[in-house]
Amino acid sequence: MKKLSLSLLLSMLFTIASAQPSTALRPKLVVGIIVDQMRWDYLYRYYDKYAENGGFKRLLHQGYSCD
Repeated sequence: MKKLSLSLLLSMLFTIASAQPSTALRPKLVVGIIVDQMRWDYLYRYYDKYAENGGFKRLLHQGYSCD
């Protein structure tokens, strides 16, 4: 009887929680770029060789890096 009551309570809570609209703004598009076999220090070692108006410099200044 306790298991039935607990599962009923949990299912009601899940239903109520999932019915609430999300107030957080989500981006329309998320782009993930993975460069395999490239050492992380190359981004900074060759920084002065990158183009000023895009490419790796833009990713370094406006992007996000997961280490």
